[in-house]
Amino acid sequence: MAVDSAKLDVGSAYATHATSVTRYLTGLTRDPAVAEDLAHEAFIRLIGEVEGGRAPTNVGGWLFRVAANLATSRGRHLAVVTRRASEIAIREHGAAPDDVVCERERASEVHAALAKVRDSDREIVMLAAAGLEGAELADRLGTSPIATRTRLCRARARVRDQLLADGFEA
Repeated sequence: MAVDSAKLDVGSAYATHATSVTRYLTGLTRDPAVAEDLAHEAFIRLIGEVEGGRAPTNVGGWLFRVAANLATSRGRHLAVVTRRASEIAIREHGAAPDDVVCERERASEVHAALAKVRDSDREIVMLAAAGLEGAELADRLGTSPIATRTRLCRARARVRDQLLADGFEA
């Protein structure tokens, strides 16, 4: 049986029951901050009931029942989250579209700079970029490892200079 909504003052109900409902919820949740949030949620629901013309006859009992139900729902939710957390697939998201566009622009600028340097510089830089390391690169080019390292360093410098001349921004 509902009480006349006009007769129920939610402010006085809050003053009367807030401390005891919060204390009760603290005992259930073992977390004062969570208990306070749940108590506020119970009072928000009371306001909704009063505004809807369904004010409870026993406000204290109603608040404790709603508070207990909120704590139970929260506990169930946390149990499911804990149990299912390891099942959540962490999908690798592709690069953001603007990153893809920027990367393509950089690649285009690098290709343009490579096209402007000597063939020998382009060859050694491309072989190094393909993953060939010191000894492999030296064998492929028919030079000593030290000479290959020097050639690679100078070729990279010429490509870098060409990029800067073309206005490339790192």
